[in-house]
Amino acid sequence: MEGVGTLHLLFMNAELYYLLPVSAVDKISDGRGEADDLSVINFFELTADRSRMQSAVNTYIIEINHNGECFGLSVQSVIGLRNIEPEGQILLKEPVLNSRNQYLKAAVWLEEEQVWAYLLDSSQLNRSEQRADISEDKKCQIPITSDSIDSEELEFIVIEYGGRPFYADKRKAEGIVTNPQIQRVPGAFEYIIGISAYESQMIIYYNLMKSPTEEITDHPCGIIMKGRNGSFFGVWGSITGEYHGILKEAECLAEGIWEIHCD
Repeated sequence: MEGVGTLHLLFMNAELYYLLPVSAVDKISDGRGEADDLSVINFFELTADRSRMQSAVNTYIIEINHNGECFGLSVQSVIGLRNIEPEGQILLKEPVLNSRNQYLKAAVWLEEEQVWAYLLDSSQLNRSEQRADISEDKKCQIPITSDSIDSEELEFIVIEYGGRPFYADKRKAEGIVTNPQIQRVPGAFEYIIGISAYESQMIIYYNLMKSPTEEITDHPCGIIMKGRNGSFFGVWGSITGEYHGILKEAECLAEGIWEIHCD
């Protein structure tokens, strides 16, 4: 069939959208019964969305055939078919990806829904080792500057997150976004809040506390910061004011983001 290489199945699970190449899909069946002689992966468990399992029902089983390996994917909702061109795919890599979520291949912006959809790699879906734990020292990959600021008067934007004030160097601030639409990444580490769209780019938003915090809710602002090699990243919170002066005993948490430590 013409165009089958760009045709994808769009489905939804735990309020996130996913895409599978149609070429990897055998059929879709009723997920409320028993699947005879078929190994079925519960998508809630694969994506570590167990907290959302209790109130949800997996309605469909997507039967997948990858190079002769057949298995099922139990999901909440099947939406339909979408034509996804390669140029519309933003390949995912570290730090968004880790050994727990290698089944994610790319992010695709869905114009109709105004959300990101995650394009799945069917060759990685049936790999149980993805759920292995990873040592803490490999987790944090937030870009950090080597600059020192303890002897220079600078201008900062003060942003509060998790009840703590952080200082964003104005020289490295690209822009401020009101009420950014941040979407969580399944299987990502705790220091990644999620991804968002900014001027046709995908921005990673970092959790400056580097530990599990509140769910994504109503912080009003995101600050887009200039990272390394022309890249950008985001920090999220409530802007409480500005500061002009020298930051003493400050720790760099990310490129251009500082926190003052008071004993």
